[in-house]
Amino acid sequence: MKNLKILLVLLTVLLLSSGHSFSQNCKAIDANRLALPVLRKQIATMEIVLNRTDSYIKLNNQTIKFDMGEHEVQGPARKWIYYVNDVQSIRGKNNLSYENGQFYLTIEFEGNESEIKGKCPGCMKGRRDKRAPDFNWKSPRIAKIRLKPIAYNGSIAFNVEKVDLIGKFEMGGKLDILIPMLNAIEIKLKNEIEKQTRKILNLPQNKAAMAKAFEGFVKMNRLERVSSVYTSGNKLFFCE
Repeated sequence: MKNLKILLVLLTVLLLSSGHSFSQNCKAIDANRLALPVLRKQIATMEIVLNRTDSYIKLNNQTIKFDMGEHEVQGPARKWIYYVNDVQSIRGKNNLSYENGQFYLTIEFEGNESEIKGKCPGCMKGRRDKRAPDFNWKSPRIAKIRLKPIAYNGSIAFNVEKVDLIGKFEMGGKLDILIPMLNAIEIKLKNEIEKQTRKILNLPQNKAAMAKAFEGFVKMNRLERVSSVYTSGNKLFFCE
């Protein structure tokens, strides 16, 4: 009997510390059900274009512009510059999924065989584009964006948690001097996609659009408004 009381106390402490109380009115559904057409319309239509200068990310008629910049490296004789070149997401290829307790938005990109472009500004005019080798982003060219469901405006929305890049960058031949530059550009790609997707999903218009899309879903489950959201196993819990 004493051990049972201790166990109940421990369970109570764990529940309270996690922010969920016995008095909360919660509903639980299969998390995969959130990958509904309404959710795809609100998030999966995201469009990303990455360039040295005129990059942008677009969602629900909201556009954020930014630059990817360039990286300089000392070539065998002269300095070379490298930059991201016309990397575009493929419309209709974005996908939402729920895997191992996490929501993911995967965005697939086109391949043009020179996703990271090399230039030699100091070379003869006819050699400027040929001297510094380009890098190709081998298929699959994917940004995998981890999303976290949150309570917003009494309904449900999503925050960006992190981004992983899938696919290898390769070039013809091998120059060890380019490895640090390539690593730096890969990190820049990942960080910029993470930064810009987080920024565009946090726009009040887009947050409100996501929450609005889920209002009917919340009411259908007989909740007045959602105050907390969390996942456990293959279930999504949303509570008043």
